[in-house]
Amino acid sequence: MRKLLLSLFALLTASVAVADNYLYVDSTEVCYNQWGTVLRVPVRAHFDARVQRIYLDCWSELGVEDYELGKDLSVNYYDENGVQQTATPTMYSVGTRFTDADFGFDQQGYWDPDGTGNYQCYGNVKWEPGDYEEFFVLYIKIPDDFYGGDFHIITEASATQDARGGTVLESGENGQSVIKQSRFYMPKTEAPKVLFTEDADTLTVTVTGEGQLIVNWEYVNDSVYSFTVVRDYEPQLIQVWASAEAFGKEPSDEVYVTYEFAAKERPVYDAPTIAWSYTDTTMILSCQGYGSRYLFVNGQPVTNPYTIPRTDRDSVIMVSAYAQGGIALPSDTVYRELTIPALNSEFTPKPSISIGQYPEYFRFTLNGKGTLKLYVDGKEVENGYDFPRPAPRDPDVSVFVCGTAQEDGKYISPMSYIYTWVPHKVLVNDFVEDSVYYLIVGDHKVYVATNGYVGNAYSGEVSVPDYVTHEGVTYMVTGVDNGAFSDCENLTGVTLGNNITRIGDESFYGCKKLKSITFGDYVISVGRLAFFNCTSLESVVMGSGMDTIAWQAFGNCNALTNILCKAAAPPALADETSISNYRNVTLHVHPAVLELYQAADYWKDCSNIIDDYHGQPAAGDVNGDGKVSIGDVTRLIDMLLGDK
Repeated sequence: MRKLLLSLFALLTASVAVADNYLYVDSTEVCYNQWGTVLRVPVRAHFDARVQRIYLDCWSELGVEDYELGKDLSVNYYDENGVQQTATPTMYSVGTRFTDADFGFDQQGYWDPDGTGNYQCYGNVKWEPGDYEEFFVLYIKIPDDFYGGDFHIITEASATQDARGGTVLESGENGQSVIKQSRFYMPKTEAPKVLFTEDADTLTVTVTGEGQLIVNWEYVNDSVYSFTVVRDYEPQLIQVWASAEAFGKEPSDEVYVTYEFAAKERPVYDAPTIAWSYTDTTMILSCQGYGSRYLFVNGQPVTNPYTIPRTDRDSVIMVSAYAQGGIALPSDTVYRELTIPALNSEFTPKPSISIGQYPEYFRFTLNGKGTLKLYVDGKEVENGYDFPRPAPRDPDVSVFVCGTAQEDGKYISPMSYIYTWVPHKVLVNDFVEDSVYYLIVGDHKVYVATNGYVGNAYSGEVSVPDYVTHEGVTYMVTGVDNGAFSDCENLTGVTLGNNITRIGDESFYGCKKLKSITFGDYVISVGRLAFFNCTSLESVVMGSGMDTIAWQAFGNCNALTNILCKAAAPPALADETSISNYRNVTLHVHPAVLELYQAADYWKDCSNIIDDYHGQPAAGDVNGDGKVSIGDVTRLIDMLLGDK
């Protein structure tokens, strides 16, 4: 690595042709001193005119540890008595860890223009024209993990005319300075690689590279980045543009890759159900189910529903139907031969459908007289059919249930039918680690959850970590789920991880022994009834990110007397019930935002508002003076421009 570094500097800096007043870098080498391994960078000089002052800025990813002035910087001159003196330059300023230097001469020089011994002042002493070896030397520390950097020098040689005459620049102008820039680039970052991996339903696109990745014109934080594309019913052309930026290296070449993601097979609509009912003089046919439904009688299309008159005699018809719609393919066609009863016929009473709800399934039962036939989503099933609930993370489903009854000697009953919604199984947690229950809510993200038994999940002191690892997979803990600690009357204390952003509804409802709670700076919201009836809760610390507090979040917390709020803007309260005891609360805030809280709804009515919080500057307090003002804007501009 160091050989590469030396070769690169030698290639970029050797044999520099100069003109005018100019400083340049040459003959860099690695050496060792009290800082460890350093790069020794001599700065040479060439002056076409006398130069009084030198300005030098050094920008480096590595940071300059030290410097030394050259060995030939002294200048001989005559004082007002004609006595020869020797001057060395004065270092006027040097930046912290060396970012800039300013050095030159303060001494006044004299000369004898006519040889009479009458010495006259010509101005400040100056370096004479010529070449200066090792005019200035920089020492740059090379860390052990160094893999590239950007070294940038800006130099300004300031020359002014004096009484002895002579030009300052080749143009003949006087009182000018020359600014030169030398920038040396290290190797390029390696171009990232794009990998496509398919399964039945998704395409995973993985981009890997060195340093920070830019994918589809957005910065990502890691050197490995992936995203998922869901397979659709139409083919998709996936386009990926990527580049990489490693510390101290130039950005990589851009990579552009396309991938054809095939369409998935279209589903087929469930077959509809042919239903009927009677009036005294008619039979009414209908087609029940999902999607667009089409009804046919004796092969001819009819409206849905369709009314047929009853006559003095029975008649037999063939009824058919199918359904279709959206992206699904049309269903199979169903057929049914039906008898249209004659006038004054006797029918079996219409049956009823009952639904039993259980944790794992819904049970459909047909109740009536005679022979009972039950249908679920168009298919005949046994009476008392158990329909399984979808898995916890699968969507809920809509189910069509119907049935008929027929007694001996009577016509078949009118058809009974209902649509019902079957919800997925309830999932309260996915796993438990260190006595804390967790529910997976996203890619490597979990909420603190419960064991499903109200008041029996937690007791004593509970500590929630920033991250939790389960079966080799690490998850970020980002929230407290609805009802997670609800009615845990023996819960005495909770330490929340720093990555928590959400406190769910009823999450600490009825925790009567909980005395205090501290939110991290990332907590944005507190849900409805979150701490309702926490009758021992005395103090609350709200982080700088707190934004909204929902209805009755701290309802019936009559022991609450102290709230410390770090947020620069007063959090929004749903109404006066959000903190039912807020009028008796002492509120502690940062001095910079005291007036904001004194004017905010509900907060202004606290019994006492004190500006005694100094642990963290208020948001927007860039210069750290405890106030948010125009001075913070000025400081922010200085930081963006690189001024110290």
